[in-house]
Amino acid sequence: MHMFSHINVWPSLSLPKSLLEIDADAAAERLQIFERSSGTLIWHQRVSGKVSRILPVSYSLNASLMCIILDDNSEFNAAISDHVQAEQIDAVTLVL
Repeated sequence: MHMFSHINVWPSLSLPKSLLEIDADAAAERLQIFERSSGTLIWHQRVSGKVSRILPVSYSLNASLMCIILDDNSEFNAAISDHVQAEQIDAVTLVL
């Protein structure tokens, strides 16, 4: 009988992704994230405080995002952050 030696593949596992962290204004009620080049809506949700979102790795390669915070009560105008670039991470070892 042939015995195979144990192969440890864990250190070689890697899953590159992008991490977008936004510290939203306290008056913000919703956050929209768009891809600048196409205007495609990537994410839209109610928020309060700090937001972390995992995105495809392509968004960490250049500043291709636009983030808009909205106030549903019409008390404040929308605020836009343009040319936003996410941070490249390894999703296998990520701890939030």
